[in-house]
Amino acid sequence: MVMNEKKISAICKDATELIHELKIDNGHKTFGDSLSKFYEKIYKYYCELINIHDFVSIICDNIDNELAKNNIKPKNFNGLLVNLLNKDNIQNIINNIVSTIESVPTMENYVYIFFPNLNFSNFNEVKICDNISFMEGTKDKIFLCYPLRNIINDEYRSLELYKDHIYLKIKTKGYAYNSIDSTAIQNALTILKQLLFFSFDKDIFIPSKGYFTNIMYDYPAIYFSNTIDLEKCKAICLPPDLSNYIYNIRFSDTFIKKENFQKDLWNVFSPALKIINNNDPNYEYIKSSIDWAFEASLNINETFSYIQTCIGIEAILGDDNDNESLTNLLSDRCACLIGQNKIQRKKIKETFKKIYKTRSKLVHGRKLTLSVEEKSLLSQAEAILKLLIIKEIRQL
Repeated sequence: MVMNEKKISAICKDATELIHELKIDNGHKTFGDSLSKFYEKIYKYYCELINIHDFVSIICDNIDNELAKNNIKPKNFNGLLVNLLNKDNIQNIINNIVSTIESVPTMENYVYIFFPNLNFSNFNEVKICDNISFMEGTKDKIFLCYPLRNIINDEYRSLELYKDHIYLKIKTKGYAYNSIDSTAIQNALTILKQLLFFSFDKDIFIPSKGYFTNIMYDYPAIYFSNTIDLEKCKAICLPPDLSNYIYNIRFSDTFIKKENFQKDLWNVFSPALKIINNNDPNYEYIKSSIDWAFEASLNINETFSYIQTCIGIEAILGDDNDNESLTNLLSDRCACLIGQNKIQRKKIKETFKKIYKTRSKLVHGRKLTLSVEEKSLLSQAEAILKLLIIKEIRQL
């Protein structure tokens, strides 16, 4: 995407207004009303390439860089940023903000997702496509540092990456910074979820249960860099549930014993590219369903997991038609899609209505926990969602 001079001029004007309004309160940045106005314009130009978290980070990073370059520590300063720096420094910040925003569409980052319990000797690279590969550590040991969670001072731990450890390398576009909310990291995690969905369906990986460590020492499992050099990566601490989930993934015994293990790995994942590399908006409903299914599997709260599973089902089956009862409409569609005969379709419709009756109680606050029967309905809802997604993918 190439910006024309008129748009660049508009961005520069908004950046100037924002920086001249910005206040520093004992080291903390306080934005004025121009922040939302500026982001509205950025979203109009760049749509989903720059989210609000990226936008704020771009501004803050360029301010911090200019302060550091001039050896200025604003910890005890209160007032406007323009009173802390000279005119040239302020103009540098504005120019760098505009330049960074302009370059976002061409930014590429390498995101590395480590699976500590995926080990395989003499593992060769399995290239799923140009931007996705399963790799093995290339050195005897690599030390990567990452910040501890919930620690007040700057304390770090070291991750030891051994040669037999397998990791996923994803080249992704977008702005990346030290947060799970950045566009580049979110894009990589979306790809991860889609790959894991296929892997569990084909019995490649199995997600083991149980927590591996104290929450203060969460294994981050994800690193990023704008170069391919692993040792120059920056770490991101993942939420505890996702961190634990990744830590516990293992190869299934049946798959790892196959004679052509690595070839089979590519054969299983290559169909996933129909979804992963397809930017057609008409396929967004499948990606959304996979995302909801994955989030539901992470959630230790069964009531939230139940609701998330139902949202995933609605993403596959639903539309904007408000003329029919939602439950009847969705149950008919579900039965037709996955029922193989009249008896099956009737049974699916009955189960579906029970699932949505419980969903209604949960959504409207009439239930807080699931009964034994409702836990069984949750398992059936998860199975239905999985079948619906697989059915849709096979029809692509």
